[in-house]
Amino acid sequence: MSDKSTQQFRRIIGQKRTTALSYFTKRGKHAPGETRSIFLARMREEWSRLGDEEKKAFKKDAVVYKQQPPQNEAEKIAYLRRVFSELNKLTDFMKQLGWSFYYKITTETDIMESPEGPAAALNPAPIPPTPIPPTPIAPSPTPRRPKGEKEEERANLRREVQNLFNELYGQATGNRGNFPYKRHHIMPEVAVTGLPDGVPFKEPFSYGLPALKAILAQKSQIKMHMVQASPLENPAPVTPGENTTAAVREVSLCQQLTGSDASLSPQANGDVPVVKAEEAFVKQEHSIDEKVPLKQEYSIAEELPLKKEHSIAEGMLLKLEQANAERVLLKQEHSSAEEVLKWEHSIAEEVPLNTGTCYATPSSSGTTSSKTARLNRLRNLELKMNEARKLNHQEVATEDERKKRPENFEAKRKRMEWEQEQDALKQECLAKGENYDLVKLRDVGADEAERWERKKKKKNPDTGFADYEQATYRQYQRLTKQMKPDLNQYERQREKMEDKFYATADTLGLHQRKDSEENVDKMVEDLEKQILKREKYSRRRTFDEGADIDYINERNRKFSKKLERFYGQYTAEIKQNLERGTAV
Repeated sequence: MSDKSTQQFRRIIGQKRTTALSYFTKRGKHAPGETRSIFLARMREEWSRLGDEEKKAFKKDAVVYKQQPPQNEAEKIAYLRRVFSELNKLTDFMKQLGWSFYYKITTETDIMESPEGPAAALNPAPIPPTPIPPTPIAPSPTPRRPKGEKEEERANLRREVQNLFNELYGQATGNRGNFPYKRHHIMPEVAVTGLPDGVPFKEPFSYGLPALKAILAQKSQIKMHMVQASPLENPAPVTPGENTTAAVREVSLCQQLTGSDASLSPQANGDVPVVKAEEAFVKQEHSIDEKVPLKQEYSIAEELPLKKEHSIAEGMLLKLEQANAERVLLKQEHSSAEEVLKWEHSIAEEVPLNTGTCYATPSSSGTTSSKTARLNRLRNLELKMNEARKLNHQEVATEDERKKRPENFEAKRKRMEWEQEQDALKQECLAKGENYDLVKLRDVGADEAERWERKKKKKNPDTGFADYEQATYRQYQRLTKQMKPDLNQYERQREKMEDKFYATADTLGLHQRKDSEENVDKMVEDLEKQILKREKYSRRRTFDEGADIDYINERNRKFSKKLERFYGQYTAEIKQNLERGTAV
């Protein structure tokens, strides 16, 4: 049954108490989008704006509305029909749940006074329950199948193998990071031994369950050690008539990377192609910044894929890529052009450019040592890059922390440091039996003391008596500074009052407050001190050197000051006219 029908029904049978405010609220109308709380607040505000005569009129109408039902019989019947239609809907639904009802269009008193009323109320006729058809439920989506035992076991074994490889990598290289699997496939820096037969070294997440178990079974035999020699140290020799297609493909790769017109010419003793690479070397040397883009993590030498069998053409390209990458790194680390030029001369001495033709034959022992030295240098440069990256990250973190600090952080920090120094000085003076104030004043210069005095006067200027309002305010500030909270009394009061200690909307607190005798004695003592001080108070007013001189002697100065106090606001314009000479 709706709220409106309930109110109408109660008004008809005379069970609703109606006041002038409620009657005024009923006559109000809701604004579009207005909630009930906002509507009631608005009606209360409008009620407060009404005059006494209008409120009396509403009060009379409310009395009539409360005591007299509607005079129109048709209106009364219409109200009852709407009310009982709502009741019928409610009872039909409750009957389906097995409830029974007994009601008549009369008052409760008439029902209970009738002979059949109490009997029907105590022994209602049973009504068979009506079954409610079940509500169709939409099929829920199929839940995801949880991981099986094998999958969980495989994930745990993968993590164990990954931790094992990371630990061995850290022991071999001294790095605390994870194993660089991608970089290891390009140019391995460590060699792995002791793996089970038929299990290659790769990323742990690509192993199957049997391989993971086999690795963990003999994990004590797995070792890692640094690779000292370059993978290009002993390239496979190319014999006449062998791997001719691979050599042609390598020469085309050289043409694409360098943009040179490399030509092939048969050798006298076989069909081995010969690369005239002088022009390619020169072009590659003069286009370092264009051909060798520097990446953040790895150098070009590490990205170039290496094969098990390298020809001299790929070896020359690798040399150039390594030299160019090292040159770019040095340009970033050093801004001096002289150092870069010196480095270029050293590289030119180590890697001489051939002016003739280049044959696909194995390299000599001198070239192998220079390759190893360059690889070691690249390794050192990579370590420097990692160190620079870590330092840069630390600086970024420090700067971010500094930006998140409040604006007055430095001032507070200096203040706290000064307070700590003063506390230490106090403890030292106390231990030596010296006066802290005298020791402190010994280190204060005259200019610093004068600056402090000026700052003190500027911060709290004593202008004397201005008016009673300012005098009361200054007294309040002085008294509140002297008051110190009693935390012990606070805790005792909270334990004594329990839940009543915290105020609520119904808490007055005036009749519950009781001051202790100690506090009363303190207040009386403070008042007596104020009376004695007021009787003895007499101070010399400070002389204002910047004030206008409008007197001829001391007596005239005091008299002018009294006149200014009472008539200054009225005679200000006349005084200004006299000073300017524009008075009439």
